[in-house]
Amino acid sequence: MIIFALVFYLLLAIGVALNWLPLWLLVGYGGLGLAAFVVFALDKRAALKDKPRTAEIKLWLLALVGGFGGAMLAMALFRHKTSKRGFLWPFYAATLLHLLLALGAFYYVTAAAPAQG
Repeated sequence: MIIFALVFYLLLAIGVALNWLPLWLLVGYGGLGLAAFVVFALDKRAALKDKPRTAEIKLWLLALVGGFGGAMLAMALFRHKTSKRGFLWPFYAATLLHLLLALGAFYYVTAAAPAQG
């Protein structure tokens, strides 16, 4: 999970550096990822201290709006929600959606670029 999330952010950064993707995309995914990381970390802390937890729907929504990278990092680092299949399927669906959107954006910008040569 950690490698997937880091590769995603690295590819976004490369896309921005090459002017293939707008900076706001990297900032948006980075900010949402950071927010998701914090929420997942706080939820893990609450679980360990037997305190009120963050509803899974909120965790899924964070992933769905673009925070899946930070959520993946937190899940791996804190071993949180990694064995709960009922949680993982919707989470992976949200992640797949963003992967497909990123691939579509990459295809769009490379297909729209004028041919060199």
